[in-house]
Amino acid sequence: LITASVLMGVDNCLKGIVEALEETGMLTNTVLFFNSDNGGDTVYTKGHPGNNYPLRSEKFAYYDSFVSDSRVGSSYHGLMHHVDLVTTFFSLGGGDVEALKTEYTDLDGFDHWSAILGDSTGPRSELVLNLPRSTTWKMGESKTDEGVAVRVGNFKVLINHPVDYWFSPSPGEDHHAASDMMASMCQYNFFSVDANDACVYSNFLFDISTDPYEKTNLWDDIGYNKVKLSVIDRVYEILAEQPTVGDTGKTYGQLIPEAYEKAPIDYTKAFEASGDYVVPWDCDVIA
Repeated sequence: LITASVLMGVDNCLKGIVEALEETGMLTNTVLFFNSDNGGDTVYTKGHPGNNYPLRSEKFAYYDSFVSDSRVGSSYHGLMHHVDLVTTFFSLGGGDVEALKTEYTDLDGFDHWSAILGDSTGPRSELVLNLPRSTTWKMGESKTDEGVAVRVGNFKVLINHPVDYWFSPSPGEDHHAASDMMASMCQYNFFSVDANDACVYSNFLFDISTDPYEKTNLWDDIGYNKVKLSVIDRVYEILAEQPTVGDTGKTYGQLIPEAYEKAPIDYTKAFEASGDYVVPWDCDVIA
């Protein structure tokens, strides 16, 4: 399988790095950082679909199969975002994170190093995964092209989100064919939606601490109404706080769709020319 062979290649490369560090006596003073991109894609993998089971759904969705990297052997379970990497590595190198954030006021990452070592609790309490482009958006508006995906503490809220399933490799209630997976077809990613009659949108509330596979939707559970409303209020606060970029008068979330729609290059040609493998960005195919 293509995916398996690529992963084996990555494993062998990492093995070589670890062995070299160990032979030179550097391993005990080294932090190895290996980062994943997103969950497996069940549709666009040339007949060899990725599988995130038992996590729900696939790439392009905001279920945890897309945003979480739960690997066997991991021990740090604090909420962490890519924007936290700079501050965490800066701290690891002995830098003063507070001084750094004073100098660069738009730096909003957290320092997780102490928490990773087990000396403190994780500093992050929320993850903003997706927000509407309109800063005045309200519940019930633009149901198929403006969505919300926010994690606050143990709870995740998805609003205007495609309903999707579990891609179990074994027969049973969670078994679905790759063609049954709806996220890539129905999601409002890439700032547009190509919905059809098969797409169903809904609102979700999950307690990830007790339901990591997102099987129990608490949205209509009156016992969680206070939690749901508090997260929605937080979304309104975040939208109102969105700064404009330079003298454009627009937020980052409004500018990104405009840049995408310009599409000055055709990235698909690069993938096709390289046998559907990622290649260096400045290769001749793209130019």
